[in-house]
Parts: sequence; C-alpha cells; structure tokens
Amino acid sequence: MAAAGANAAEPSETYLSRISGKFGNGIINMATGVGEIPKGMYVESNTQGAAAGIPMGFFKGMFNMMGRTGMGAVEMLTFFIPTKPMVNPAFIWENFSRDTTYNTNWEMYNTK
Repeated sequence: MAAAGANAAEPSETYLSRISGKFGNGIINMATGVGEIPKGMYVESNTQGAAAGIPMGFFKGMFNMMGRTGMGAVEMLTFFIPTKPMVNPAFIWENFSRDTTYNTNWEMYNTK
C-alpha cells in the first residue's frame, strides 16, 4: 500500500511542465551567461595553475558566455518543442568546477 501511494505521489512530466521548464531554463541561461567568465578562469586555474589559467580561462569563459547566452535565447524561442537542455550542465551553478559543454543535436524527451 505504501508503494502504491509513493508512485501516485510522483509528479508526471507533462508537455506543459516540459515547455515551461525549457522557457525558464532559457531565461536563466541568458541572465547567467556572464558567469561563464569567472567559471572559466576557476576551472582553468585548477587544471593549469593561476598564471596560465586566468588568462586562458577568461577567453574560454567569453566563448562559453556567448554559447550559454545564445543557447538560452534558442531555448526561449523554441520552448514549444520539448527538448532536453542543450547546455551541460543545464545551469551554471550546477557543478561549477566542470567545463561547460554543448549538445550538437536536439534530443527529444522520451514520450513513453
């Protein structure tokens, strides 16, 4: 009986929840894209040392700032197509010590 209640309490992801989540993700990524600059400097400094990491990380952060901000705009404009996030990690504050990567294709959610 407890297991049935636990399953019933789990929220199912609907089309509306996925598209609203994608729209919100786009807004957040557009607003926080500038945070990629200090993140890039932090990540590169940890791997290469401060002398090389800060200047290299600045330029890497600039590139990722444009990428995150641009992908945020794309996610906002295409929010009605429920795809998985194009930026990994989805939000800049998730795993701040990891490089930002980008998906090269649109991956749809499983419809099962």
